[in-house]
Amino acid sequence: MDLYANVRTCATFFPSVLPCFLFQYFLFLPVSFPTRPFHNLPRLLLLPIFSRFISHICRQAPRALPVTFWAMLTRSVLRANLTKSSFMELVRELRFRTEAPIADCSEALREANNDLQNAVELLRKKGLARAAKKGSRVTEYGTVVACVGGEFGGAVITVCSETDFAARSTQFHHVCASVMETFNQQIICSKGEILTDGSEACRALTESVGDKLRASIAVLGENVTIKSVQPFRVASHKLGGVSIGSYTHGELGVPNVGRVAGLVALSPAEAGADVPRPLLVGVARHFVACSGAEGDFASQTFFGADETVGEWLRRNALRFISSLVVDFGKEPVVHTAPEQFLEGSK
Repeated sequence: MDLYANVRTCATFFPSVLPCFLFQYFLFLPVSFPTRPFHNLPRLLLLPIFSRFISHICRQAPRALPVTFWAMLTRSVLRANLTKSSFMELVRELRFRTEAPIADCSEALREANNDLQNAVELLRKKGLARAAKKGSRVTEYGTVVACVGGEFGGAVITVCSETDFAARSTQFHHVCASVMETFNQQIICSKGEILTDGSEACRALTESVGDKLRASIAVLGENVTIKSVQPFRVASHKLGGVSIGSYTHGELGVPNVGRVAGLVALSPAEAGADVPRPLLVGVARHFVACSGAEGDFASQTFFGADETVGEWLRRNALRFISSLVVDFGKEPVVHTAPEQFLEGSK
């Protein structure tokens, strides 16, 4: 019995094993070859031999491998490939919506029988459970977020994670941006009343963005918390037209999110005038750069200039009211102008 007789015998008893294996082995060669050329090199070399081998079997054993069998086999393989492509499209869409890991998206889709909405709900529930488990973990890394709620005041919020790797991720930065937008609105809606108590403001903010925090925990696999809210509320005084500006040092791809944040309140020397934003940013940048300096801030050399802070303010017809600088992991630094400085006598 020759070689082809043995092959015909095997094909007669195992028509769905040998041909299916060979067919699938070579079917996806053109698709995967550009990305993995050396891995697929043996298949490429054996492709002519495989073609002649199958042709000879079909001529020698028409009963064992009829034409209809190959047609059915081709349809089955292509149908399986299309099903796999559709599933990967669902995984891609679910990952786009939830930003969950690919493995979690695949598992959720299988549990939901490829129903996208049910898979989203499953991931949300898993995120809640994961957040509950990780809620007690220590968070020592993170960033500070500068918030300005118009003329009503501002705050510097500290958002923490478990590792520096998570604190530098895009997902963490998106959470910080959401925290900033939410608290800005809370300051404006409450007309600054939420800034009365920093602890209460932190609790209210955590409750407002709780869903986003839990979603981030599900994606990052780490605990994410709002550690503190340092209020910056301008005390009532006889000067009008107060403007508040901010500057953030070491921004991580999101405005007002970085390692050090500073807020400053200025008032124009002339009633009815506005304080240009570049001047607000310049003063806030000075206090961020010189937050550790000792002594009277008015006598300090203004950052990037050859004059003191007091001289710079007089030249630009501005009055300094107060400033707040928060360096992550350190105590906040607050400067408040004395009454004579507000009146311009300094």
